[in-house]
Amino acid sequence: EQYITGEMVALLLEAEGFDVTRRFGMSSFALRQAQLSGQVDISNDYTGTAWTSYLKQEETIRDEVALFEAVKELDLKENDVVWVNRMDLNNTYAMGLTESVAKKLNILTLEDLAGYVNNNPRGLNFAVEYEFFERPDGFFGMAEFYGFSVSPRDVRTMDLGLTYEALKSGDVDVAMVFTTDGHLVEYELVVLEDTKNFFPIYNLCNLINRDIYEKYPEIEEILSPMITLLDQESMTELNYKVDGLKEEPEDVAYSFLVDNGLL
Repeated sequence: EQYITGEMVALLLEAEGFDVTRRFGMSSFALRQAQLSGQVDISNDYTGTAWTSYLKQEETIRDEVALFEAVKELDLKENDVVWVNRMDLNNTYAMGLTESVAKKLNILTLEDLAGYVNNNPRGLNFAVEYEFFERPDGFFGMAEFYGFSVSPRDVRTMDLGLTYEALKSGDVDVAMVFTTDGHLVEYELVVLEDTKNFFPIYNLCNLINRDIYEKYPEIEEILSPMITLLDQESMTELNYKVDGLKEEPEDVAYSFLVDNGLL
C-alpha cells in the first residue's frame, strides 16, 4: 500500500516540476526517524500508528476526523510534521470469512459473530497473527468488547499470509485480516463490519516536514487528488493488483493516475 501511494506522491510532484528522490522499503519506525531527522521530506502514514506508536497516546479516539485533528495538532507541535490530505481509507484490523460461510451462518458484522458464538459455543475456529493474539486490544479484547467468549484452544496463531490460505482451504472459519489487503479480493472474503468501532482507525495521510511545507505550500494541493480517488474499495483493488496479479507497485500507481487524468 505505501509503495503504491508513495509512488503516486512522487509522480504527482514530478508532474509539477519537482525533483523527487524515492526512498522506499524502510520499516515504519525507520521511516519515522528519517522524517524527523530531515532525511525524508514527505511520507505517507496512518493516524492510528502515529497516535499510539509515535506520539505514545493512550486515549482511544473512535472518530476518524477527531483522531486526524488530534494527530495533526500534536505532531506539528512536538515534531514540526504537518499532516494533510486525510484519505477515506482505513487499513485497520478486522475479522473476515469466506462469502459462503458468511451466507450460510448469516454473519456480516462483529455483532452477528458475537451472537452466533454465544448461541454455538466452540462452534467456530479462528486464525489470527501472533501479535493480534497477544495484545490486549487484539482478538480477546475484541471478543470481550462485543460480549462473547472464545477458548484459546479454538484460536490458531500463524503468519498473516497463512490466515488467508486457511480461510480459503476451510481449515478455519474466521480469520484476522487487514481491511485494504488485496487478498480480500483475491479470495473473495467478507469483512465483518465493526459496528461499535472497536478497532483503531488507520487513515492514510500525507506527512510533510514543516520547513518543506512552508517553502512549498502548493504541495498539499498537488497531492489533494489522492483524497478523492483513494478510498477503501479503490485501495484494496490496487493492492490486489500487486499482491494477487503480481504487478509492480510503480506500474500500478502510474496506470491509476493516468486512468484518472492526472498524468
